Amino acid sequence: ADAAGLPPLVLRTRRPGDYMRLSIGRKKLKDIMIDDKIPREVRDSIPLLAVAGSSEIFWMVGGRRSILAPVTEHCVVFAIVWEKESTAS
Repeated sequence: ADAAGLPPLVLRTRRPGDYMRLSIGRKKLKDIMIDDKIPREVRDSIPLLAVAGSSEIFWMVGGRRSILAPVTEHCVVFAIVWEKESTAS
């Protein structure tokens, strides 16, 4: 996605009412996670890039991306690196 055209974004975990705009229309994040067979015990720990002050999800890290984030030949490439903290001692 072109960063210049993006709304302000925040990184957070899921909340009730979260949704994502897909090519088929608006869909609840809960239903997306069920359809993608994401285990229930993992769903609350998945980082989400959300539109600030909204229930709209821009990107589910490691998963789907909203139609708000199309990739075109005009996009400037940037990377977000997410490292899960190790719990091993």
